[in-house]
Amino acid sequence: MNAGDYKLIDSRRFYELQVGDIFKAFIQDIRPGEVTIRLVGGGLYTARSYVLPNARIGEESLFCVQENDFRGRIVLKMVGAGEGKAKVFDMRV
Repeated sequence: MNAGDYKLIDSRRFYELQVGDIFKAFIQDIRPGEVTIRLVGGGLYTARSYVLPNARIGEESLFCVQENDFRGRIVLKMVGAGEGKAKVFDMRV
């Protein structure tokens, strides 16, 4: 993955992401069953997580959109956590 293969998005554009889009966000918080990410523009989103991510609070990660029903449900996969360590998050916003 090259440095230019992802998007820097703000909160407004988050809802417009298409399947396959990759964006950068920071891990804001990790709790059992959920992960909160912070977009570069400052927006915070909390996702249900079925696995404990291989990430730490404050780390910058890349996320790929797996699904977007455009009614508030976005499924993300963390792709910036290293090879073979992708995690899927069910983000309902």
